[in-house]
Amino acid sequence: TRYSFSTGMTLALTSAMLMATIAEKDVLCKLGSGGVSAALGHDDDEARAFDKARPLYEQALAIDETAYGRKHPEVAKDLGNLAGVYFALGKYAKAKLLYERALAIDETAYGSEHPEVAKDLNNAASVYRALGSMEKARSLYEQALRISRKVHGQAHP
Repeated sequence: TRYSFSTGMTLALTSAMLMATIAEKDVLCKLGSGGVSAALGHDDDEARAFDKARPLYEQALAIDETAYGRKHPEVAKDLGNLAGVYFALGKYAKAKLLYERALAIDETAYGSEHPEVAKDLNNAASVYRALGSMEKARSLYEQALRISRKVHGQAHP
């Protein structure tokens, strides 16, 4: 049997599948963040907890790339989350690539003077610092601080 759907029905089905996919991704992120929070102080074996969280964050990233496209701000958040796991595991080169991709997406989406961009710059700076590239880290930290002060004012914590 061959089924034929109207454009409206096709859009409705596509929308329903997208919402189900997004809901699934939210569950994965909650599970992943539980693994990360456990690794941040409630688990003796931090590496094992981060290794358990990593595939969940990878799956969340794949879901959002499919749902939103590879250059959507939601994908940038997923990239940052996954990069944080790699950073915690000491896999700085991988974390650097993911943080830089998140930064590029957020700069395109929000412009260069946005709090998300400042967060991305700060995260990238942390990786450069861990890699021993102190001048690059300092430059990125200064950019992040400048944006933060511009957006939030000097007195903002």
